[in-house]
Amino acid sequence: MTITRINDKTIMLELLTEEVPYKNEEELLYHILSIAVSAEHLNTENCAFLLEGVESKKGFVFLLTIKNSRRKFKIKKSLTSSIYSFENLEDLLSCICALYKGHIIPKKSSTHIMNDKYYLSFSNTYLPKSGKVLLSEYGKKCENTQIMQSMLSEHGHILTQGNSIALIGESFTCKDS
Repeated sequence: MTITRINDKTIMLELLTEEVPYKNEEELLYHILSIAVSAEHLNTENCAFLLEGVESKKGFVFLLTIKNSRRKFKIKKSLTSSIYSFENLEDLLSCICALYKGHIIPKKSSTHIMNDKYYLSFSNTYLPKSGKVLLSEYGKKCENTQIMQSMLSEHGHILTQGNSIALIGESFTCKDS
Protein backbone atom coordinates (compact mmCIF):
# COMPACT_ATOMS: atom_id res chain seq x y z
CA MET A 1 0.00 0.00 0.00
CA THR A 2 1.19 3.47 -0.87
CA ILE A 3 -0.07 6.52 1.02
CA THR A 4 0.54 9.95 -0.50
CA ARG A 5 -0.50 13.19 1.17
CA ILE A 6 -1.57 15.51 -1.62
CA ASN A 7 -2.25 18.46 0.69
CA ASP A 8 -3.39 19.01 4.28
CA LYS A 9 -6.96 18.00 3.37
CA THR A 10 -6.42 15.22 0.80
CA ILE A 11 -4.72 11.82 0.99
CA MET A 12 -4.33 9.30 -1.82
CA LEU A 13 -4.06 5.57 -1.03
CA GLU A 14 -3.06 2.94 -3.59
CA LEU A 15 -3.59 -0.79 -3.04
CA LEU A 16 -2.47 -3.63 -5.22
CA THR A 17 -5.09 -6.29 -5.97
CA GLU A 18 -3.28 -8.85 -3.77
CA GLU A 19 -3.29 -6.37 -0.85
CA VAL A 20 -7.10 -6.10 -0.78
CA PRO A 21 -8.08 -7.97 2.41
CA TYR A 22 -11.88 -7.85 2.05
CA LYS A 23 -14.28 -8.87 -0.66
CA ASN A 24 -17.11 -6.83 0.85
CA GLU A 25 -16.97 -3.19 -0.37
CA GLU A 26 -18.20 -1.70 2.90
CA GLU A 27 -15.58 -3.58 4.96
CA LEU A 28 -12.89 -2.50 2.50
CA LEU A 29 -13.87 1.15 2.77
CA TYR A 30 -13.78 1.06 6.58
CA HIS A 31 -10.42 -0.74 6.46
CA ILE A 32 -8.95 1.93 4.15
CA LEU A 33 -10.35 4.70 6.33
CA SER A 34 -8.88 3.18 9.50
CA ILE A 35 -5.45 2.75 7.86
CA ALA A 36 -5.45 6.37 6.69
CA VAL A 37 -6.51 7.66 10.10
CA SER A 38 -3.81 5.72 11.97
CA ALA A 39 -1.00 6.21 9.41
CA GLU A 40 -1.54 9.94 9.03
CA HIS A 41 -2.56 10.56 12.67
CA LEU A 42 -5.83 12.18 11.70
CA ASN A 43 -8.13 13.66 14.31
CA THR A 44 -11.53 12.06 13.74
CA GLU A 45 -13.42 14.13 16.28
CA ASN A 46 -15.77 16.66 14.66
CA CYS A 47 -14.46 15.81 11.19
CA ALA A 48 -16.20 14.57 8.11
CA PHE A 49 -14.48 12.35 5.56
CA LEU A 50 -15.18 11.76 1.92
CA LEU A 51 -13.65 8.52 0.64
CA GLU A 52 -13.73 7.89 -3.09
CA GLY A 53 -12.34 4.80 -4.77
CA VAL A 54 -11.73 3.60 -8.30
CA GLU A 55 -10.35 0.36 -9.66
CA SER A 56 -7.09 0.61 -11.58
CA LYS A 57 -5.11 -1.95 -13.63
CA LYS A 58 -2.98 -2.87 -10.62
CA GLY A 59 -5.59 -2.61 -7.86
CA PHE A 60 -7.45 0.31 -6.31
CA VAL A 61 -6.87 4.04 -5.83
CA PHE A 62 -8.62 5.82 -2.98
CA LEU A 63 -8.88 9.55 -2.41
CA LEU A 64 -9.67 10.66 1.14
CA THR A 65 -10.81 14.25 1.61
CA ILE A 66 -11.00 15.67 5.14
CA LYS A 67 -13.49 18.32 6.12
CA ASN A 68 -12.48 19.87 9.44
CA SER A 69 -15.76 21.24 10.64
CA ARG A 70 -18.66 18.89 10.79
CA ARG A 71 -21.90 20.57 11.59
CA LYS A 72 -24.86 18.75 13.04
CA PHE A 73 -28.30 20.04 12.30
CA LYS A 74 -31.56 19.11 13.90
CA ILE A 75 -34.72 19.79 12.04
CA LYS A 76 -37.46 20.57 14.44
CA LYS A 77 -40.89 20.45 12.96
CA SER A 78 -43.56 19.42 15.32
CA LEU A 79 -46.54 17.79 13.72
CA THR A 80 -49.59 18.93 15.58
CA SER A 81 -53.31 18.96 15.21
CA SER A 82 -55.11 22.24 15.63
CA ILE A 83 -58.53 23.74 14.98
CA TYR A 84 -59.42 27.37 14.34
CA SER A 85 -62.94 28.78 14.58
CA PHE A 86 -64.33 31.61 12.45
CA GLU A 87 -67.36 33.77 13.18
CA ASN A 88 -68.55 33.81 9.57
CA LEU A 89 -67.91 32.35 6.15
CA GLU A 90 -66.19 35.51 4.91
CA ASP A 91 -63.49 35.25 7.61
CA LEU A 92 -62.92 31.57 6.82
CA LEU A 93 -62.60 32.15 3.07
CA SER A 94 -60.40 35.23 3.53
CA CYS A 95 -58.09 33.26 5.80
CA ILE A 96 -57.87 30.32 3.41
CA CYS A 97 -57.14 32.62 0.46
CA ALA A 98 -54.43 34.41 2.46
CA LEU A 99 -52.84 31.06 3.39
CA TYR A 100 -53.03 29.91 -0.23
CA LYS A 101 -51.52 33.13 -1.60
CA GLY A 102 -48.77 32.89 1.04
CA HIS A 103 -47.98 29.34 -0.13
CA ILE A 104 -48.92 27.93 3.26
CA ILE A 105 -50.78 24.85 2.10
CA PRO A 106 -50.75 22.03 4.66
CA LYS A 107 -51.74 18.69 3.14
CA LYS A 108 -54.20 17.60 5.83
CA SER A 109 -56.84 20.24 6.40
CA SER A 110 -60.62 20.16 6.51
CA THR A 111 -63.47 22.61 6.99
CA HIS A 112 -66.59 22.15 9.10
CA ILE A 113 -69.68 24.06 10.15
CA MET A 114 -71.27 23.67 13.56
CA ASN A 115 -73.66 25.97 15.49
CA ASP A 116 -73.35 28.75 12.86
CA LYS A 117 -69.55 28.84 13.20
CA TYR A 118 -66.98 27.69 10.69
CA TYR A 119 -63.94 25.59 11.58
CA LEU A 120 -60.67 24.89 9.85
CA SER A 121 -58.85 21.87 11.26
CA PHE A 122 -55.35 20.58 10.64
CA SER A 123 -54.44 17.02 11.56
CA ASN A 124 -50.83 15.93 12.11
CA THR A 125 -49.55 18.87 10.11
CA TYR A 126 -46.68 21.29 10.52
CA LEU A 127 -47.89 24.88 10.57
CA PRO A 128 -45.24 27.56 10.16
CA LYS A 129 -45.36 30.62 12.39
CA SER A 130 -46.53 32.81 9.50
CA GLY A 131 -49.49 30.46 9.01
CA LYS A 132 -50.40 30.60 12.69
CA VAL A 133 -50.29 34.41 12.56
CA LEU A 134 -52.63 34.48 9.54
CA LEU A 135 -55.01 32.03 11.18
CA SER A 136 -55.09 34.13 14.36
CA GLU A 137 -55.84 37.29 12.36
CA TYR A 138 -59.04 35.87 10.94
CA GLY A 139 -60.08 33.32 13.53
CA LYS A 140 -59.49 31.99 17.00
CA LYS A 141 -57.54 28.87 17.95
CA CYS A 142 -59.70 26.31 19.73
CA GLU A 143 -58.39 24.93 22.99
CA ASN A 144 -58.41 21.20 23.63
CA THR A 145 -58.16 20.01 20.03
CA GLN A 146 -59.14 16.38 20.70
CA ILE A 147 -62.43 17.28 22.36
CA MET A 148 -63.23 19.83 19.64
CA GLN A 149 -62.42 17.28 16.91
CA SER A 150 -64.80 14.80 18.55
CA MET A 151 -67.53 17.45 18.75
CA LEU A 152 -67.05 18.39 15.10
CA SER A 153 -67.21 14.80 13.92
CA GLU A 154 -70.28 14.09 16.05
CA HIS A 155 -72.31 17.32 15.77
CA GLY A 156 -70.75 19.29 12.92
CA HIS A 157 -71.02 18.98 9.17
CA ILE A 158 -67.92 18.52 7.08
CA LEU A 159 -67.64 20.94 4.16
CA THR A 160 -64.29 19.91 2.65
CA GLN A 161 -61.62 17.42 3.59
CA GLY A 162 -58.19 16.34 2.44
CA ASN A 163 -56.31 19.43 1.34
CA SER A 164 -58.97 22.09 1.92
CA ILE A 165 -56.55 25.03 1.66
CA ALA A 166 -55.57 24.05 -1.88
CA LEU A 167 -59.12 23.14 -2.91
CA ILE A 168 -60.73 26.37 -1.70
CA GLY A 169 -57.68 28.55 -2.44
CA GLU A 170 -57.62 27.47 -6.10
CA SER A 171 -61.36 28.11 -6.38
CA PHE A 172 -61.34 31.62 -4.90
CA THR A 173 -57.96 32.97 -5.95
CA CYS A 174 -57.44 34.63 -9.29
CA LYS A 175 -54.55 33.11 -11.30
CA ASP A 176 -53.45 36.53 -12.62
CA SER A 177 -52.33 37.89 -9.24
